[in-house]
Amino acid sequence: MTPDTLNIMGLIKMSHDLLSDTDLVQPITDILVGSCAIPRWRAIILDISIKKGGQLDYQGAIISEDYQSHNFCLLDTEDKLRRIILSVFWPVKKQYKSPFNKVNFLLDRRTEKLNYQIRFDEDYEWLQSVKPNDPVYINTPQPIIQQIKSWAGLSPDYPRPWISQE
Repeated sequence: MTPDTLNIMGLIKMSHDLLSDTDLVQPITDILVGSCAIPRWRAIILDISIKKGGQLDYQGAIISEDYQSHNFCLLDTEDKLRRIILSVFWPVKKQYKSPFNKVNFLLDRRTEKLNYQIRFDEDYEWLQSVKPNDPVYINTPQPIIQQIKSWAGLSPDYPRPWISQE
């Protein structure tokens, strides 16, 4: 972790200290478990990308007890999750001018613990700055756009032709 990331984590921890588990951890846990369509699951993973205007992109997976990955859908809880995420993370994000734009949640059934990570992805920031009708966006293959939106993002050595086009 970089010093900036550690500093941001400290700020978010301070904001969490002001909230009880019933304000943050329990509602997110309830949303993840309530959206889980697999009765015998091992873990639920939710990757959230925060757009500049506060909208969310998300991808998720449910890992069953036999280690199979299943698609995850928030069903009727997307708006509730958005409100929770933005109430905790948005004030820090705004104050520090976009120090992160992705949050990853992992709910482990065995430990009954909700873990999360945050990160800043420059490619995702670029993606948010390009209009869908822009030739650079149109010429970027959809699998690359989906990879940028994912928690992992692009690998560091992946060519980025859009950088030279800006």
